[in-house]
Amino acid sequence: MFLGLLGNRQLRAAIQRNLVSFPAQLTPLTKRASGDLQERIVQLYFVHRWSVRNLCLRYSLDKAAVQHQLSEWKRRAIAAGYLQEICPECLEEIAQGEEFADPPGAPGPKDIASSPIDEVLLSALKEECRDRGLELSTAQAEKVRRVLRQIA
Repeated sequence: MFLGLLGNRQLRAAIQRNLVSFPAQLTPLTKRASGDLQERIVQLYFVHRWSVRNLCLRYSLDKAAVQHQLSEWKRRAIAAGYLQEICPECLEEIAQGEEFADPPGAPGPKDIASSPIDEVLLSALKEECRDRGLELSTAQAEKVRRVLRQIA
């Protein structure tokens, strides 16, 4: 599957699911002064899942300008080799609109612990405290739970 055939929403879904490589450091792919703006828009859209509407509001741009920035960056990033397929079979499913299909070999529901992630993190924290001879009080554990819920 050619990455250039994916729309921006489909490409974002593929990046979020680690089906397409995405550069850790965004480099300006244009020599214009708007390069920095383009980098911020690309990172917020593809990595942090901001909507086009929110980007328009944040940067006082119209929808067409934001979509143009995203499409231009995508085209140049593919040409420069910054975006590459990791799981071509899964990209076929995303291109057909099946954005949330699991990649081959992905753990199913029975393979994943049934407890929420905040409980898993809290258990790891308690274990680390015990290993260091410390004890996490109930009040401290509740505070950690609240913080984890806020950042989730």
